[in-house]
Amino acid sequence: MTAIMLNGSIRLTAQMQGTAQLAEMLSRQLDRDVIDLTELKGLYDFHLSYTPESVLASLPARSDGTRPDTPGSDVFTSLGEQLGLKLDSRKGPVRMVFIDGMEKTPAEN
Repeated sequence: MTAIMLNGSIRLTAQMQGTAQLAEMLSRQLDRDVIDLTELKGLYDFHLSYTPESVLASLPARSDGTRPDTPGSDVFTSLGEQLGLKLDSRKGPVRMVFIDGMEKTPAEN
């Protein structure tokens, strides 16, 4: 699976990849957990093009508050239109690390 950024859009090309690998890649791109709940077991060749949220947010707003035409749709819209998949936001368990105590007093830098 390869992803390149061109003119503000990300173009993803995948060969013989499963939906679990797509979810893993989207987790890295979106900086949040994406979990594959599709139950699709096959391997697929596909293309996905989308404009990252950071690019869309950086476009200047017009006087009426709308944004100018963008080079592409966001990842949520693009997944549905191009691959027939949907990202749902849900609450779930969060991985956390707790420090219960310390054995030594930290030294100053």
